[in-house]
Parts: sequence; C-alpha cells; structure tokens
Amino acid sequence: MGSAGGAVAAYMYMKQRKRGEGEEKTDKASVRRWECVQLDHHKDIGRKIEEWESNGWMLFTYTCAQFQNTAINHYLLFLKEE
Repeated sequence: MGSAGGAVAAYMYMKQRKRGEGEEKTDKASVRRWECVQLDHHKDIGRKIEEWESNGWMLFTYTCAQFQNTAINHYLLFLKEE
C-alpha cells in the first residue's frame, strides 16, 4: 500500500512530464503566483487538488508533517503562471 505522499509525487511527475510535451518556449515574461494550502486529513487531498486545478492552478509540491504527537498536517503548494 502506498502513502498519500507517494501517490501525489507520482501524479505531479506525470503531470509535469505531460505539460512539458509540446510546449513552446517564449521570451514573454510570466508572473508566478504561489499559494500554500493546509489540510488536516489525507482524504481531502484529491478533492482539493481537483478544485484548485479547475481554477487554473498547478500542484507544485506536497508534503506532510506531524508536530508533538498531534494530527498530521498536509501541505499543498500550488503555482499559477499568468
């Protein structure tokens, strides 16, 4: 059984690989916006990714952390180029 982090890492790799195919490089400077989203439960990760990607954001990275024997927090970092 894989972890949520492993699944997200594989998803990100495939998405970036697909995104890189057929893209043309331009000299046009783009503005990058970053947003970090914190989630308390791993079951919400998929829905949150779909929600943000439907609004034009791309999942850039995912990580999780546990502090002082409390619940695990999940962090999604999204990127949007304009």
